[in-house]
Amino acid sequence: MTIVEWIPIFSALLVLVGGALIFRWHRAIERESEMLLERRGLYAAYIRARYELRASLRSDDAKEWAKPYTNYKIKRDALLVYSPDQIASCIEVHSNRICEFAIEHRNKKMNLNELEGLSNEEIDLFVKTLTAMRLDTFTHTKYHPSIDKAATGLWGKEI
Repeated sequence: MTIVEWIPIFSALLVLVGGALIFRWHRAIERESEMLLERRGLYAAYIRARYELRASLRSDDAKEWAKPYTNYKIKRDALLVYSPDQIASCIEVHSNRICEFAIEHRNKKMNLNELEGLSNEEIDLFVKTLTAMRLDTFTHTKYHPSIDKAATGLWGKEI
């Protein structure tokens, strides 16, 4: 066989291998986009659960607090499974603080200044978590969220 007779075979193999490589690359991008879309939904659910937990602390009824607390922990655990490392580490630190704040707030064993300090620390960690989520969603963002502590603190209205 001459080289001219091999050209169609090489061309077919080249198209086949090239197509397989492009398909794999396209599927990887598609999977990454699907995961990001799913994480965005989990981010929204986590944020909502955090605000519901903070709002539930205003009630004296323990049953009013138990459901949002459990819901928050479920949303947190889902995010720990699906989120990248930088988000998971922010969530873990924030979660420890909000759970500590919620338990101390419910038990009423801290004085008001200690409780407010814990509340402000939780808010700062929440802002860092929001920033990490935003950077995961939009890799080239210059906006960094901030939260008015008076509006989301112990006695202010939740946003």
